[in-house]
Amino acid sequence: MRMNTNIVLLFCALFFLSACTSKPSSSVTIEDDTLPVEETFKDIDLANNLKDCGKPLLLSDIVKDVEYVKLETQDNILVGDIKQLKRTEKFVFIYSRNQNHVMMFDTSGKFIRKIGHVGQGPGEVTNINFFTVSDSLVFIYPFSRNGSLTVYDMRDNSFVKEIPLKWPVFFSRVIDVMGDCLVYYPGTVYSPDNSKTFISACVANGKGETLMEQIPYLSSGDKEIVQLSSDPSWLYRGRSNVYSFINDTIYGITCDSIFPRYHLSLGKYKLPSGRYDPTHDYGWGDFVLMQSVYETKEFLFFKFWFDKKLWFSRYDKKTEKIDSWEQTPFKAVHWYILDAPGITNDIDGSQSFKDFYNVGENCFHFAITPDNLDQVRRNVTEAKVKFPEKQAELLKFLDEMGEDDNPIIAFYKLKD
Repeated sequence: MRMNTNIVLLFCALFFLSACTSKPSSSVTIEDDTLPVEETFKDIDLANNLKDCGKPLLLSDIVKDVEYVKLETQDNILVGDIKQLKRTEKFVFIYSRNQNHVMMFDTSGKFIRKIGHVGQGPGEVTNINFFTVSDSLVFIYPFSRNGSLTVYDMRDNSFVKEIPLKWPVFFSRVIDVMGDCLVYYPGTVYSPDNSKTFISACVANGKGETLMEQIPYLSSGDKEIVQLSSDPSWLYRGRSNVYSFINDTIYGITCDSIFPRYHLSLGKYKLPSGRYDPTHDYGWGDFVLMQSVYETKEFLFFKFWFDKKLWFSRYDKKTEKIDSWEQTPFKAVHWYILDAPGITNDIDGSQSFKDFYNVGENCFHFAITPDNLDQVRRNVTEAKVKFPEKQAELLKFLDEMGEDDNPIIAFYKLKD
């Protein structure tokens, strides 16, 4: 039984490592050696900074503020277990296990409408996989028609169009909307001839036609064995970015170009070529395995696994100094970290953070529900924080929460 559990967990790691049709336009493959170089392109020497700095790891180092939104509760709008959340300047969008639609609230928590038409006909969706939003549109990627987006106008829930995509988006479940283009992160994919390749990022126009692809070099032998999920990606100041697990380069992405911004030097701790199948390799713990990247005006913040431990590193863009934090996991299987202390929440004390999921507007969220209410209240009451006014505000929300209420969403805003 234990061996079976371990195998399942290793397969699950694929999801964490990395990120109407008209005739398609000719796609442009962006080779690594032909990319335009950004003025700020720099090398980040992570290999020689893998030592705990001895400082506290605090949320206030990267977060400037927190905002609480109490979602309105209605009998037919019970949020339940949130699978995905997105936020714009004016609205909050949620998909949960209790609903077959995307739910739309304003930023005061008032329910606005449901988005999506349930069914299997044109303009209808069932079994939502994930979604994304622009200023006026909601793009739903359903299980029922993998490879295409169903688009609705958020102002009246009217069906707008279907957008077929060249590659499936199973692993990352992320699509960024930038102006007139879409950016998505396929990961390992099968070509029409059934051969495999790896795509870090794909830029498509509003019809789904591929404009550019970032494809790191792989030998023919590596292509045969590659089983990597999508590369880590993030938005910063409205621009998409991706970290290439294969060549350790951070790329900036616009509708017109894909260009290198930084390179991470990992030295002997870089996963070698020929070892791109985590389901059959128990020695990955010897290498740096990047999980996610976050960005502010002053810092790049990396979360990764190394030496069978959880690590965070913060790179100062101006001074190029690197601080790293090493954490012994509470629970792990081989190199796969299941639980660890995380970042101390000295903003309001709600919980420590091990994972951030950027939900837009340069922020991430934490959902407080009746199920975790008592634990959150204990955490907040006992925490020593730098923002006692936020601690008091949150405690007031917690005291007012009923047993059948929809969640309170805490939005933690990254320093810009």
